[in-house]
Amino acid sequence: MPEAGIDEWSLKAVYYEIFCEEEQIGHGTGFFILLSRVDQSDKTAFVTCRHCFTGRDEVTGNYLTGSPWKAPTKIKVFLRKKGVFKLGLFAPLDIELYCAREPQWFEHEALDRGIDLAALFIERPEWADIYYANSSVADDTTYSTDMSLDLGMDLFVLGFPFRIDVYQLAIWKRASVASEPSVARSRAKDPFFFVDTSSRPGMSGSLVIQRAFGSYMNTTRDIVMKNEANKIIGVYCGRYVAPATPLEAPGAKDLELGRVHDFSLVLELLKSPRRAENPHCG
Repeated sequence: MPEAGIDEWSLKAVYYEIFCEEEQIGHGTGFFILLSRVDQSDKTAFVTCRHCFTGRDEVTGNYLTGSPWKAPTKIKVFLRKKGVFKLGLFAPLDIELYCAREPQWFEHEALDRGIDLAALFIERPEWADIYYANSSVADDTTYSTDMSLDLGMDLFVLGFPFRIDVYQLAIWKRASVASEPSVARSRAKDPFFFVDTSSRPGMSGSLVIQRAFGSYMNTTRDIVMKNEANKIIGVYCGRYVAPATPLEAPGAKDLELGRVHDFSLVLELLKSPRRAENPHCG
């Protein structure tokens, strides 16, 4: 258990580094899901953004490093060592992204909808303490409370922008709901909603949560009194930049909007995972 005064949600966001062979080419944020609460298996799923594994922009297909020779081949996920909780006491778990050139991660079965999510199924390391995203939420058996989510409400993006952390504890970046979240769930293509926040490298794959103290409004518009309530909203998938015209400078239409996939898409992925195809072939 974490020391008194440390919010458990700061531990549920996990920092990891992305490598091409032995060269680090990036970093990101992910989180763990305990699958026994999804499909009754004893596996653990590490969830993040698909583009962090493919190394390619989800929209344009361009290589994020600028070169196909510097695409991700493995990641190092930093976990806390089991035993007495101590700040800074963690070690990397190396996970290969390919075996015999075959991707080891899984994706949403409706990949053509533009769902930027990926999951790796792993055995829980015996030496590590893992803080699952789907534990200690509401009554410990559900993924969220019944908090209402409306335009203009504040959310928090839990991640590691620019590798910033405090003893491997996540940074909480405030964001506000900027487009109708209910509409995003039904969109046939690009099922995300926008949040108003400035995006920075390393935030892709971050948990997005809603938090309330004292009281909150539920989905039936009633006021619920509770000391603290948390709701998993979704996964942060990076900033949105409107396409520039030939006469405009790159980034001229960066509105500082971020994209969020609803958490229901994560559950769909984990219940019906699709083995990824090699993103560098074909």
